Amino acid sequence: NQIYLSYQWLDFIYKQPIDWNSEKVKLSKNINSNAEDEIFLNIKSPEKEGRYFLKLCLLQKIDNKLKIIYESNNEVLFDTRISFGKKKFY
Repeated sequence: NQIYLSYQWLDFIYKQPIDWNSEKVKLSKNINSNAEDEIFLNIKSPEKEGRYFLKLCLLQKIDNKLKIIYESNNEVLFDTRISFGKKKFY
């Protein structure tokens, strides 16, 4: 079954996902344990400015649905603000 890398933005207070439509990158090959590989993932900031946690996930297609099979334990805190009409991370 195919594995995908994705991410979730979590709200600052309750740490609940705010968007399930994040980009998913198909992992095209097997990565052996203790091996390294570079994978690029475009991350879109949330619509509203504020404080959010970012969590990486691995998804697998099971019964024609993508299911989370791994979530990172480390969450990164971001403040997003609007500057000159474009979102920026601080």
